[in-house]
Amino acid sequence: MTGSDDDDFDKEMEAWARERGLLPDDYEPYVLTVADRIWNRACAGEAVAGERVGDQALRIAVTFDGMANNGGVHHAIEAMTEAELEAVVDGYTRFGLEGYVELIRRVSPGGDLAIDMAAIYDGELTEQELNDRGELEVRADALFAELEEKRSLRAAFEAHYAKHPVDYAPLDDEARP
Repeated sequence: MTGSDDDDFDKEMEAWARERGLLPDDYEPYVLTVADRIWNRACAGEAVAGERVGDQALRIAVTFDGMANNGGVHHAIEAMTEAELEAVVDGYTRFGLEGYVELIRRVSPGGDLAIDMAAIYDGELTEQELNDRGELEVRADALFAELEEKRSLRAAFEAHYAKHPVDYAPLDDEARP
């Protein structure tokens, strides 16, 4: 579907819902902002032509953020390469999210919340050792949730974009320096 096809479809769906009384009389559809569309582009996970430093930082940070929200912080760290984690740290730093950076360091190998995943996979741990590692995962995930409540990646990106729009490649229908 092209943008025009999407618009036509949206209008048809809105008319259908209005005819059935499913929308209030004062309903106004939400129109995506440029920041919304850049965020969505980053969530797609693919590099874009003309990608800029903000796009790169947002894409890798969104990837980590999604993995941490879905599988836990330990899972996100385990699933990423060292180079990817360095890029995540750079991304969170760019967006002023130093608390996230500190948590990543604490959960990474050598940190006070780190878990030796190889020992778990090898099945060499006692039940108590497994429980202790489970508690570390719960603590790390709770800290991540606290950070998100204080300031989410989305909010930090939007603030960064407002001050540094040139750090992001223009959208296909937008001209920017």
